Amino acid sequence: MIVRVEEEASTRDEAYGRAAEVAAAVDQLVGDVSPALGRVLATAVAVIPRRQQKKGDSVQTGWIASRTSTIEVKDLTRVASLIHELTTAGASVTGLTWKLEPDNAAYSEARRLAAADARRKAEDYASALDLKLGQVLWIAEPGLRDSRAEQLSVRAAAYAGSAVNGDGQVIAVEPEEISISAVVDVATEFRD
Repeated sequence: MIVRVEEEASTRDEAYGRAAEVAAAVDQLVGDVSPALGRVLATAVAVIPRRQQKKGDSVQTGWIASRTSTIEVKDLTRVASLIHELTTAGASVTGLTWKLEPDNAAYSEARRLAAADARRKAEDYASALDLKLGQVLWIAEPGLRDSRAEQLSVRAAAYAGSAVNGDGQVIAVEPEEISISAVVDVATEFRD
């Protein structure tokens, strides 16, 4: 998720000081829940003039100070409450993206289904040509050999939860559906 702190003021130092206070509160919160998190990166810090158009001219009217961080949440049961806590601390939260760990069982299932599909297709070709399947000559994932392959996908469910605002209203947090793909190229020997 993308966590942004942004404060405005009439002077650069005041804008920076306000943003630093909110960023410190966000950092404290992030530190308190660090076991539930993966990587936490401050990806951008900016202090820029705030401008408005007046009579066709761009006029400086103050300063905007901001910090943007990227936070990876490992414990998905904490997503909803973390959003609530971050926004209560004064940050904005956007850019929720959902990913599965590379060792997730859905990847193994997708590979298993791709291999089973490859076998079915080889059996269909052998039957159509009145041949018998021989031994598998090689198996490779795309890029390891030059060949066309078909992709099979497995849908993986992610955590769904909710956040509660200060008035006790629930804000739903539903992850997007994640597609896991596996592609396998298989060369099979055919026999009479």
